[in-house]
Amino acid sequence: MNELHKGWIYFLNRGIIKSVKLPEYGDVRLKIADGVVTMVETKTQQKF
Repeated sequence: MNELHKGWIYFLNRGIIKSVKLPEYGDVRLKIADGVVTMVETKTQQKF
C-alpha cells in the first residue's frame, strides 16, 4: 500500500510512541534508516 487517505501513523522513536495525523490534502514523508523512523515531515495543501 503506498497511499493512505485518513487516520494516523504511529511509530516508535527512542522508546516513545509518536503519532502523526495524516493531512486530508497533502503529503507525509517518513525517513527510515536501519528500520528506525528518523524524520517525519508533513505538508498540508488547501483544496479549492
